[in-house]
Amino acid sequence: MVKLAYTLVSAIALSIGVTACGTSGDEAGAAESDVLASIGVGTFKLYRSPRHDPDAGCDVHTQLSLSDQPSGARAALVEGVDGVCELHVEPNARDYRLRLVDTACGSRTYRATRQVGGRAVELTLVDHRTRVCDDIVEARIIVEERDGTNAPVRLFSHDEIAPEPAPGWLTIDPVQCGNNPWADVKPTDAPSALEGEARAVDVFLREGGIGVDQIGFAAPTEAFGTCAACSCPRGDHLIVHARSAADAKRLTEIGFRALDGALVQSPTQCGTNPWESGSPAKQSEARALGAWAASVDAPVKIVGFVQPTEAVAVCLACQCPRGDTAIVVPMNALASSKLQDAFGWRPAS
Repeated sequence: MVKLAYTLVSAIALSIGVTACGTSGDEAGAAESDVLASIGVGTFKLYRSPRHDPDAGCDVHTQLSLSDQPSGARAALVEGVDGVCELHVEPNARDYRLRLVDTACGSRTYRATRQVGGRAVELTLVDHRTRVCDDIVEARIIVEERDGTNAPVRLFSHDEIAPEPAPGWLTIDPVQCGNNPWADVKPTDAPSALEGEARAVDVFLREGGIGVDQIGFAAPTEAFGTCAACSCPRGDHLIVHARSAADAKRLTEIGFRALDGALVQSPTQCGTNPWESGSPAKQSEARALGAWAASVDAPVKIVGFVQPTEAVAVCLACQCPRGDTAIVVPMNALASSKLQDAFGWRPAS
């Protein structure tokens, strides 16, 4: 099992995000690989010292919001205060487009530059959330801003203990050049109900003692660019469903992350699904599903189908489930609500 964890982390840790492809420059002149950088989304409170103990009655902090947008990874910062204290804090909202410059030990270092009043303000953001080295860091996320006139301001995330992963949907981004650890699995290595690359993933995880009951691949609905290095993402997403909390924990230890915001539905037989009506014969079903979602004003950014790892029995009537699962990540909250309320999609769990 140790070998499995080491192999998958070493092969994939550098692919979560896009590796830096020799880029430099400022906000206005970012190269293409800068634009394609990605980051794990989330919102965090930052403080001037690591392991800060916030005062619930007067919590002065910097709020950091990380997001993936069509133009690439973004970091937005704003000053704030929580609690009952009568203290005014200027928001000083600022936004940076990030470029990935280093992935040592699985930690990702980003840099950005923005112009303020004719001077350049530089930001360095170190994201240790995917770190694989066995050492202690000051915080999961460290941010430093400097404008060349004052001493740099260094901020540290407030890291609460994360809950144990629950069984559910997880994802990871396969890399190029056949560099994924399951690529060496031979089709005859072990029995599996799946075929192709999904079969190789199934066998690979089984051999590592990790239980999943569904496996599949999903793709973005919009064009995805990446650098040419073998450590760069292919552009699609491997999606699995963990059998238990212990299996989910093992998956996160080897680089998987929770598939947040996803919706699922059980497709029915006989071409009776709404996305199959009128779709071109040569169009893949995933592409047809993405096009249908957009046509009903519920656009999605990721779409795919996953298959059970063991054979399942289904009835033969056209209204019966086929046995697989359709999975999407809506573009926004409005699209998510519409798919659930009007078309019966349900949150992935």
